[in-house]
Amino acid sequence: MVPPNDIIYSHPSGYVIELNFAADGSIAALLFRPEALLYSDDWNDVPNTVALSDTEMQSFVTSANALQPLGTAREISRAPQGCFQSGPNLYCADSYELASVSHYHVERGERKHKTEVVLRDIAIIYSHSVTGVVEDVREEGSQRQLKVDGQWYHGEKPGVEIFEKAQVGSVVRLITYGCAANAKACIANPEQLTSPERKR
Repeated sequence: MVPPNDIIYSHPSGYVIELNFAADGSIAALLFRPEALLYSDDWNDVPNTVALSDTEMQSFVTSANALQPLGTAREISRAPQGCFQSGPNLYCADSYELASVSHYHVERGERKHKTEVVLRDIAIIYSHSVTGVVEDVREEGSQRQLKVDGQWYHGEKPGVEIFEKAQVGSVVRLITYGCAANAKACIANPEQLTSPERKR
């Protein structure tokens, strides 16, 4: 049986902070999200009044950086500019040398047809280098997966060359993002590729 890989702390504003750990004990991900999502995956179950301030976001990022460095900031987005928008939902991603910081906002209607942009959750996903010998290979649906140092990895999409061609005994160099110790399989990219945005 795999031991738990995360610790959850409550936050006074109806939020929880979840820490996920990688197999080597380093932090894989830090999530700052509404407590309601511990019991449901449906945002409709999260009260509209639950929101974070810009100050809380900055404090969270600063604290995460103290726990485990994010590295140099490469690209920072401020909602709504630089974010992917779908209806009232805004999905933003900040790129750092060693991590990706995703933040989800929603536009709310105000009096006199004005809108405000409200921060709803934050996820800090750390990158980890994986270099090792392929121990096993398996097919899961349309994905070919590689086992390296006891952990299974697959590409972000089917057909990634390194996953299609590597054989048992091959040496591979991968970058993975937010790979928790007890994950069934983690998404990874060949080492030269950059960080993907978190998917919802």
